[in-house]
Amino acid sequence: MARYKTPVHCLKDFLVFSSIESPPFLNLSLNLLKMRFFTTLVLLAVSATVVLAAPKTCKVDGASGTCISLAACNGISLVGHCSGAAGVRCCIGGSTEPPTGPFDANKVIAAARKRLGVPYCWGGGHKNAPGPSTGTCVGYTGSIKPCPAEKTVGLDCSGLVRDAIFVGTGIDLGHGGNTDTQLADPHVTQIKYEQRQPGDIEFFGTQDNTVHVILYIGKNATGGDMMIEAQKTGTDVHEVPLRLGGIWARVR
Repeated sequence: MARYKTPVHCLKDFLVFSSIESPPFLNLSLNLLKMRFFTTLVLLAVSATVVLAAPKTCKVDGASGTCISLAACNGISLVGHCSGAAGVRCCIGGSTEPPTGPFDANKVIAAARKRLGVPYCWGGGHKNAPGPSTGTCVGYTGSIKPCPAEKTVGLDCSGLVRDAIFVGTGIDLGHGGNTDTQLADPHVTQIKYEQRQPGDIEFFGTQDNTVHVILYIGKNATGGDMMIEAQKTGTDVHEVPLRLGGIWARVR
């Protein structure tokens, strides 16, 4: 039974073939044949490389994506859906149809929890599609100098809330705008503190000048109210006890 030859074996044959001396009248034909043979080997090697390098696909809530690094993703980057090296995530491009259906607080909270540990980045999460991204140093007020936002892939407070709401519901809250834009979004209804439910959001500041937003996730095992936030440069997205005194809102 004939043994299949890999491109490497073929290349060895080619080198042997190339070393054979031939009469002058056959040189032209042999040279042309050698060139065609070598070109075929190169194409086979390139094709094999492309096949081996092809990234894996992934699917989250019906949306298809590709398993690539966080830095290479221009869409929504989700952890926990790809195997392999650390840092590889399911990247769902901005053109992918977002999730649809009734508001699901559990999905929103789960999406936010998947961002735990992502670094805070001023302006992070405000590209065309929701998800961690590099930020901007325009208007930067953080204590860490020089501003690291343009070299950091992460989320700021409104970028985190935008990402969680989008992944959980398909609503692009504020369409990449700041907290003022999110509060003014037609999907937002202001509620009282006593009406709060997991999945609601709380804005800090005034009606005309909000400065921060968090996601309320409900009570912990001991009955304490908890929230997830991206707080400031130098910290990561974290889950902490709820802070009060803000403007409560519900997204639907």
